[in-house]
Parts: sequence; structure tokens; C-alpha cells
Amino acid sequence: MTRIREDIRRHFESEAERNPAPEGLRAAVVAAASGRAVGPGNMARVVGLVAIVLGLAIVAGVLAAGAVLRAQPTPAKAPKLLFHDNLAAAASGRPSLPDEIQYPAHYPSLSLAVSLPVTPAQGTVYALDPALAATPGQVGRAWGITASPTFSDPQTTIGDIQYFPASGAIDYERQSVRISGPGSFPHAITSAQSAIAMARTFLVSRGLFSQDDVSAMRGSAERSTAGSFPTWMINLTRMLRGVPDYGSWAPGARLQAVDNGRIDSIVMDHRLISGSEAAGLIDAAEAWRQVRMGHWYLSDDVLTNTRRDQPPFVVDQAELCYYEESPVTPLNNPQKWLVPMWCFADTKAAPGLTLRLYYPALLPGSFDWKVPSH
Repeated sequence: MTRIREDIRRHFESEAERNPAPEGLRAAVVAAASGRAVGPGNMARVVGLVAIVLGLAIVAGVLAAGAVLRAQPTPAKAPKLLFHDNLAAAASGRPSLPDEIQYPAHYPSLSLAVSLPVTPAQGTVYALDPALAATPGQVGRAWGITASPTFSDPQTTIGDIQYFPASGAIDYERQSVRISGPGSFPHAITSAQSAIAMARTFLVSRGLFSQDDVSAMRGSAERSTAGSFPTWMINLTRMLRGVPDYGSWAPGARLQAVDNGRIDSIVMDHRLISGSEAAGLIDAAEAWRQVRMGHWYLSDDVLTNTRRDQPPFVVDQAELCYYEESPVTPLNNPQKWLVPMWCFADTKAAPGLTLRLYYPALLPGSFDWKVPSH
């Protein structure tokens, strides 16, 4: 019996060490026990009291441990990412630019009102692969839409969603305030910062971009009261290793929402990257010289489509960037590469509109393209 009692004592002591009693409990009980004489007649009561103390310590410790565990947040299940980029993989093939078909704008004068940026030691070229994009069914399920997709080159229609698989582009507009649409933010928009933060969370929750993607995006939000109710326009510009990605749509995402958090539209463009490679660059001064000779690759905005001649173009912003073609390009002529560009912008030509001229930043002979003459 003595050996069994010793084993029990050791067991309780071990459990007490792993699950300590709340501070003060042990001291209070031991003090009460030590106040009594320990003689042959009450030794059993003391041993029993010690056992009670140890038992209370175990129970209290287990309850405390349980409370700590319950206080820990339960990790949320990560959403399934619909579009997968392989930024670290090696690109294969020779970079190229397709012949750009656009409005043949002509600028009577081009002037520079800003200092040109320093040229990085190297740039990065990205190979594109439409096969990495989500299927129409996956895009529909991200919004709970089970309607069968219908196809019409280059787009697929899924309920009220227009999806362009070759470019990972989505256009989803709410058709009526009484009809479900892209979704809603968890609460009302209280500031531009809250609009941007909730837009980032929304994109991740639908699996449209990863958390790393949206964290790197350049965000802006503006509130307009021109309509029947206040509306927020939220822009999240896609960034590739710190270099912005522009285009005729919205590389990244553009969301329109009202004050109460209801999202009325989302437009996004996410070309899928299958690999990358380092590339040598020309400097911005050489690119600007070519632009002044009319050799820009494209202009993604004009002030008027009614005449070829445009107002004078005054560059007040120059930077390295990428350009994504319009997603309405037919599937038989998809964009295959994201090539670094020198981007010359006029941000003051018209309120809310940025005009940009692009010239490839790659060294001559390192890629294929047809030099235009405007």
C-alpha cells in the first residue's frame, strides 16, 4: 500500500508541475495545513489535505490551459487561389511584342517637364501562359454562380460575369440594387484607407489574388457625389517586384462601391506569369529620344477619338513599368510577354485621366518587335 501511495503522490506532483495552480491557492492551503500540529493522530488528514491541494492544482491548471486555448483565434481556411503566377521559374523562348493595333493618335508637340529616372542595373521580362488561369466554372463558383458558362471569343459569360480566360480578366457589374452582384464589404466605407484595405481583403477572399499580391499593390480611392448617391472608385495597381503594371483595363483591380459597402462592380486584369528572366535595359533618355521621333509603342489613352491630332503632350511623370493589352484581343493573338517599358505620362491633360506613351526598355536585338512610326 505504501508503494502505491508513493506512486500516486508522484503522479499528482508531476501533474501539478505541468498544470500549476493559480497564484495564491497553494500557499493558502499549505498555510492552513501548517497551522495544525502534525502528530500520529492527524498524519492521515495531512496526507489527505496534500492530495486535495494537488488535485485542486491539477483541475485549476487544466481549466486555465483550456481558457488560453479557447482565447487563441481559430485559423481561417485559406481561399483557393484561382490564378497562379510562377514568378521564380525560368522563362523560355525569345521575348517579343505583338504589333499594336490602336487609334493612330498624333501629338503635334511632346515636351518633358520632369527629370528622367535613373536606369536600374537590370530589368525583368515575364513570360505569360493563359493555361495557368482559372476555368470559367471556378470563377463562377467563387461567387456562388452555378449557371453554365457560354463562350464567345475571347470572352466567357458566367451569369452576369464577363470572363476573359486568356488574360485572367473579369468584369462583374451589379445589374440592379435588388439583384446580387460582386458582393459587399463587411462594413461601411469610412475613409479612403478603409476602402483600400477592404478591397484588398475582398480580392483575397475570392481567390483572385494572393495576400502577397494585394499587399504589394499600389492603392488609391476617391469618393464622388456626382450621382444620386456617393460612390467610391477604388484602384489597386498590380506591382511586379516594385514596378507598376498598366494597361487599357485594370492590371490589378478596380472596384466601385457605395458608402454602405455594397460593391457595384469589379474589373480586374491578371495576366498569368509562367516564368521570368533578367534583361538589360536602355536608359530613359534614349527611350525619350525615340518617343520624340514618333516611335512610341503605344498610347493607352487619348483626349479625343474624333480626330487624329491631339493636344500637346507634356510629360510630368516618367517611370519604368509594364503594359498589359486589352483583354478583348482575340484568342489567336494573345500577349505572350510582359516587357519592361519606359512610361511617359501626362497626368494633367484632363481631370481624372492619365495619358501614357510607352517605349520598350529592353536593349535592341534582345527581343522582337516592329518599330512603329506615328
